[in-house]
Amino acid sequence: MNLGKYKIAIIFIVHALFIVTKTVIEPYLGIETVTPKDKEELLAHLIESFVSVVIFAPLLEEAVFRYPLKKCKFVYIALVLGCLISFTFHNRLFTYSFIAVNIISFVLFFFFKKATLPLSVLIIYIVLFSLIHVENYNINDLKVLPWGLLIYQFFPQLLLGIIVTYIRIKTRFLYALAYHSAYNLVIFIFVIICLKFGLNYLI
Repeated sequence: MNLGKYKIAIIFIVHALFIVTKTVIEPYLGIETVTPKDKEELLAHLIESFVSVVIFAPLLEEAVFRYPLKKCKFVYIALVLGCLISFTFHNRLFTYSFIAVNIISFVLFFFFKKATLPLSVLIIYIVLFSLIHVENYNINDLKVLPWGLLIYQFFPQLLLGIIVTYIRIKTRFLYALAYHSAYNLVIFIFVIICLKFGLNYLI
């Protein structure tokens, strides 16, 4: 499948509308999810929050979670960078899991001369990308959620991971990065509007 800019734009529009709509109708369906911690700081430090959410976070996450999915010029540097950054994760299990999958990726690229990682490894990267977002929430709030709702809580991150991984495999890294950044921008604006007008629709 040839994934051009037009198709990526269509995917983005549908994706963003789906996530916002899902979030808006959740209260009417009786679905109660956990809101991110320190959400009030978004308004208090608007510029810093914008830079962090829309520029820094996508760049860092794409560099360590998506750039190493295909063999390219700086893939080994990205794998080492990912291992180093994983030590900033609060959960040691996430750290060791990410180091392990990066080592597997190194072996597949260096010894088995793979051009693209196999689907099984891609899935591990997607799952780990979703799970590191646990750190955005108060862990005690997450603990009270039933398993089904806990999985639902991280569905937006899982869906984003699937889409940007697909874009990365089918096109260029910069397209995946731009998609992630644009997605975060939409969510950032939506959350700011909700906070500004006292709405409860927080992703």
